[in-house]
Amino acid sequence: TKSSNDVTIYEAEGDSIIVREYASYEAADSELAQVKCQSGKLTVKGPRRVNVFFSINRYIYTEIYLPADYSGELKINTVSGEISITMDLLLEGPLNLCSTSGDIYASSQNLQAETINVSSTSGEIRLPVLEAGEINMSTTSGDIWIDQADTFVSCSSTSGEIIISGGAGDRRLSSTSGDVRVDGLSGSIQVNTTSGEIRIRGEQGEGKLQSTSGDVLFSVAELTGDVSVNTSSGEVALELPEPASLDFEASTASGDINTFFDGDLSFSKRGNHAAGIVGGGEREIRITTTSGDVNIRAQ
Repeated sequence: TKSSNDVTIYEAEGDSIIVREYASYEAADSELAQVKCQSGKLTVKGPRRVNVFFSINRYIYTEIYLPADYSGELKINTVSGEISITMDLLLEGPLNLCSTSGDIYASSQNLQAETINVSSTSGEIRLPVLEAGEINMSTTSGDIWIDQADTFVSCSSTSGEIIISGGAGDRRLSSTSGDVRVDGLSGSIQVNTTSGEIRIRGEQGEGKLQSTSGDVLFSVAELTGDVSVNTSSGEVALELPEPASLDFEASTASGDINTFFDGDLSFSKRGNHAAGIVGGGEREIRITTTSGDVNIRAQ
């Protein structure tokens, strides 16, 4: 589907794919979408429209009804319009959603596909439970919300928050201006934010976290690998399992360092650098902050 309209996906009552288009005015044929079916591929293509002062209140929107057992691929691309999915999808092919100016969201419970690729230049992305071989999401101006994703997830936002509420799998997340929050981590995570907080909580994981300006929290019940944290301006807090088995080093140009294993560490005279082997030294922890305290707490 390629269109300037709002596009909504509904579940059909029967086995046929149905396309419906509605206008707030009496539209000319040239303003309506073209529907073509060729070689088993259905294409719905709407004309590009330019909103001028006398047509601001004129709009057209598209409804597409898919059978409940539809398992092909789905691609929706809208220049100026929202994309909404109201049914569960179990696709054997890819799911690609793209809006130049408009939100992308789903009120359904589950979206499954070979791969899931979602992008919006100016709009929010809000999606439910996702299952795919790989998930990629990006928005220039808007938040990204994912209820759950059980696979590798890559998200980027130039101006907006990134929030993933659950799911197992590795994460690679970046935000130029916005917080990053992940709950239920079970895997490896890489986060980079220029201006925003990083808050990671989960059952098990490892990570590399970097923030130019913002506090960092990393909390897991089980460390599965090394942890590296770097922030120019912000506090760093780690919540780790006990007993700990760490190769630990932390430094702060302006701040204090406090851990639940201070007795195993050697501190500088100023107290702004600490290093040592804790337990068996199994996991490496490296923390650097230019301005901010470092606090390591037991779970």
